[in-house]
Amino acid sequence: MKVLITGGTGFVGSSLVKHLAEHNHQVVVVSRQEYSPQKSIAYSRLPESEQIFPRQLLAQTDAIINLGGHNISQGRWSKTVKNRILESRLQLTEKIVKSIRKNKEEGLVYPKVLVNASAVGYYGIHSHHVFSEESQAGQGFLAEVCRRWEEAAQEAEKLKVRVVILRLGVVLVALLVVVNSGVPGFTGMM
Repeated sequence: MKVLITGGTGFVGSSLVKHLAEHNHQVVVVSRQEYSPQKSIAYSRLPESEQIFPRQLLAQTDAIINLGGHNISQGRWSKTVKNRILESRLQLTEKIVKSIRKNKEEGLVYPKVLVNASAVGYYGIHSHHVFSEESQAGQGFLAEVCRRWEEAAQEAEKLKVRVVILRLGVVLVALLVVVNSGVPGFTGMM
């Protein structure tokens, strides 16, 4: 299977890329930065703001995994950073859907599956509530980001693309790095 991944250089994405390549999938990582190709892993530059993904790249792709967006753990959430968090996700997802639509309109092959990241932040902040996939979006900034991001991805369903939403939680491996690094306050917690 040939998989195109946005956000493939991030923490979750890089692990996923490695896993897919180890299981003999062809992977194309779309990034803002230049990287050298590796065995089973190719890299493609993220199209500029108004451009879409190259038609032939999409025509050769079975699935897209969209993990891309501004890192929410970098720095204080000023108004500017909040805007960057939201807009980076919406613009990239809209670009993916627009690219799929263009291929379909031109009679070209296009990916039939879009796996789009989201987060448990969709549900808002609650200390004693159990949620399911059917639960409504919560309140607050992250809930709004997730809700709008999911809506943008679900536009691909109109093109007969199967959309899978990943509501990811906290990735604890990152915490283990902090714990094992001897940072005061974290030592001995695990």
